[in-house]
Amino acid sequence: MKPAEINTDYTRQFANDGEDVGLDVKTFNASLKMEYALSDQLTLTSLTGYNKVKNSLVTDGDYSAGSFQASTFATFPAGAGIGIVNGGPTDFSFASAAETEDWSQELRLAYDGDRFDIMVGGYYFDQSDDSRDIRELPANANALALANSEARRAALCSPAAGCFFTFLTDPAAAGVVVVPRNENNYDIRNWALFGAASFDLTETLTLSVEGRYAEEKVEQMTIARNDGDPPATPVSVGTTFKKFSPRVLLGWQATPNNLLYASFAQGQKPGGFNGVTAIQADVPSYEAEDVDAFEIGSKNQFLDRALTVNLAAFHNTITGYQLTQNVQSPTSVVSAVVNAGKARVVGMELEIVARPSDNLTFTANYALADSKFKSGFDENQGVLNDVLDDGLVNCSTGDQFPDTAGCQSLFGSIKGKRIPRAPVHQVFADVDYRMPLGSSDWTFFTGANISLVSSSYAQVHNLAETGGSAVADFRIGFENENFKIQGYVKNLTDEDSVAQILRYADGNESFKRNFTAGLRPGRRFGVVLSARY
Repeated sequence: MKPAEINTDYTRQFANDGEDVGLDVKTFNASLKMEYALSDQLTLTSLTGYNKVKNSLVTDGDYSAGSFQASTFATFPAGAGIGIVNGGPTDFSFASAAETEDWSQELRLAYDGDRFDIMVGGYYFDQSDDSRDIRELPANANALALANSEARRAALCSPAAGCFFTFLTDPAAAGVVVVPRNENNYDIRNWALFGAASFDLTETLTLSVEGRYAEEKVEQMTIARNDGDPPATPVSVGTTFKKFSPRVLLGWQATPNNLLYASFAQGQKPGGFNGVTAIQADVPSYEAEDVDAFEIGSKNQFLDRALTVNLAAFHNTITGYQLTQNVQSPTSVVSAVVNAGKARVVGMELEIVARPSDNLTFTANYALADSKFKSGFDENQGVLNDVLDDGLVNCSTGDQFPDTAGCQSLFGSIKGKRIPRAPVHQVFADVDYRMPLGSSDWTFFTGANISLVSSSYAQVHNLAETGGSAVADFRIGFENENFKIQGYVKNLTDEDSVAQILRYADGNESFKRNFTAGLRPGRRFGVVLSARY
């Protein structure tokens, strides 16, 4: 029996930018690995893990200095005799507390033979994820909300000009900020049986077959209520996802330094349930995401292993592609997971590592991923299609729910649209030089790298995009077995394209669609001192 490997880790993280985000996270992780050699060819391995995370998060979701915006807007271009809809204020500030706890156990039995290898095992995972709202309003919240409502109505059209108002709720609600006190308890139990076998069909041809059967049971209990409401009845839902995932790999060792292979695999990302606010927005759940993956490739070494060249091409078909989207609930805009449709990803990956000398290493990687939807419909794409003709949301393209009162724009097709936040091209190149310093144990090193990423879209509509980027870094320093001194320059060229872009509803402009971008850190430099014991 090998000595047990025990790892534990406790961290606490604080973040507060004074404006938009406040975060407090406590994390504890523990793992245990035990390995038993039952014979020269038979090994039993046990892997046990435990994790616990407690956090509180406060965010300002309107990305502005405003607060408690009034949901007040003209039904037509503002003017005399125009109806103006007035609802209650929306609070774009969110505060929640959550505790996640999970443990897992895996057992593997492996046989290492001369012509074939076999491995069988089992896995169990149990997780609880409990969250609740903890928002506390400032003392002047209701007064500010009422002032915002009156100011918004006046900006659209003065009552003296002949406008009339329609209240979606009690007129007094214009000055009452609703504070949610929702609770969400989410439990996952997953068990799986798996096995793998590898056979040497000839001296150069190897066939590997793998299979995994998994069942995941998801249960959710939600309580939807607002501050001051009487106790609410919990709502419980649950479902089970079952999947057998095979994988087949055929490898041909053409020469000692050249391997050709082809593989096919299936996999699944289980579905689940969204949170309380998304349920109120009529997006309660999402289905599993399944993938069929084909890959061919070659792994090669040349020039007495001084040059490594690996190449792979792949084709993935994804059904039920899971994607987060903003949805409007009666009280706020929240993020929810939806199944966007069927997608395919076709691409290739190239990896080159060259070592012209013992001191110098060049590395270059290129990834191509052409990802598009083959089918699917989106609610917001339908709204965009609807307004193209006359600028109005009036179901001119059709009504998605004709038997329901009101007008819901016919959902729009996203066939041919690119998957959001998925760049087509990515390139990485690095050069590293190292030189021992005389007879000491110190080594001098220096190097630089550049990362090129093509533009990616914010959402399935393929309208807003990040723009491409080129980020270069430089490093120089000294190190030995125990100590390292490194100077660095990050983002040497001061690249300013955004790293990500998200859409949201602008609370300061009658909830019009807008975008928020994650700014990329500019050029920065520093020195890092580290020690290993």
